[in-house]
Amino acid sequence: MKKPFVFAVVSLIGLASPALATFHEMQIEQVIGGVNGDTTAQAIQLRMRFAGQTQVQNAKVVVYDATGSNAITLIQPPTSVSNGVAGDRILLVSSNFVNNTSPTTVPDFYLTNLIPASYLAAGRLTWEISGGTILWSISWGGTNYTGPNTGSTINDSDGNFGPPFPGPLPSTSTSALLFTNTADALSLSNIVDYIVTPGAATFTNNARAGFVVLPPPVIPPLVTAITRESNDIRVTWTTTAGKTNVVQVTSGGTNGSFTNNFVDLSPPIIVAGSGPVGTNYLDSGGATNVPTRYYRVRLVP
Repeated sequence: MKKPFVFAVVSLIGLASPALATFHEMQIEQVIGGVNGDTTAQAIQLRMRFAGQTQVQNAKVVVYDATGSNAITLIQPPTSVSNGVAGDRILLVSSNFVNNTSPTTVPDFYLTNLIPASYLAAGRLTWEISGGTILWSISWGGTNYTGPNTGSTINDSDGNFGPPFPGPLPSTSTSALLFTNTADALSLSNIVDYIVTPGAATFTNNARAGFVVLPPPVIPPLVTAITRESNDIRVTWTTTAGKTNVVQVTSGGTNGSFTNNFVDLSPPIIVAGSGPVGTNYLDSGGATNVPTRYYRVRLVP
């Protein structure tokens, strides 16, 4: 009489495994809410906890505001993915993200919607079934996030993914929010599982190609004019938003020959740039009736 009972239990277990070997056992491994302040450049990286989690078209990525409300579906992937070994990734990006990496990102899917800028200080991101069952959750903002953190026990043993990560979702540099545990790991809590990458984040697609987030290009300041006014030399320059520049100068003889290297002004003129044209005066010694001298000026970012 016991054999049929044992057979029935084994059969039920056998049926459960294929159901999970589709898309359920998935981590939200890495998220960036913007690159160098550009919040239209976003990326989300999923990672398979076990083999076979390729049927991603059956779930979706959803973002919630600081109260856990006002859900926005960022994407429901339209198709499955090819590679399905444990640890394989799925890369979801915005169209403006691709040119902010080296090499240029080749994503698996493009986001349909962006994480709103107003959600970056505090919010929640989920991998969930279309019916609403939350399979993985990452919330951020610490106590500023007041919504729920609960979900299924498939990827978290007690079904509570909180407390939230204490800081905002990274968006002002090249760093991302990264899950630090192994590919097969369950969620413990967002506050201990996630860190901000200490340097530029690397995102990986399902083809296992990596893409490093790039810093903003350095735009050197531009000297637009050097004019003599009485006994002073007036230097006019433009600055780059958010940059700090140091004015350096050297002078030469009346024939334009230069024997000195550029030196910082003493005290140096520091210009905290926010875009406008800046001006300052370089003292030429205060002497009167001196021959015209030649000056070279440069600005150091």
